[in-house]
Amino acid sequence: MAAKTVGCSDFNQDCNFRITADAGQEDMMVDMATAHALKHHRDFAPDEQTFRDAIRSQIKDLMGQAHMTELEIVEATG
Repeated sequence: MAAKTVGCSDFNQDCNFRITADAGQEDMMVDMATAHALKHHRDFAPDEQTFRDAIRSQIKDLMGQAHMTELEIVEATG
């Protein structure tokens, strides 16, 4: 499975933050991106859970683009 990358520009934010993670590191990716967003982009979403959900959704989209099966996506992202 290929590495995934997500960053602020994926959410139309004017910021160069980007994180890349290998398969199995999706939770770490969500944690780090959420921490960054809470510190630097508080106007993006009203609370931490909204950040986390948006980032996890983006990761799922990336996995879908990588032609992963639905089962593989569910297993990777919980």
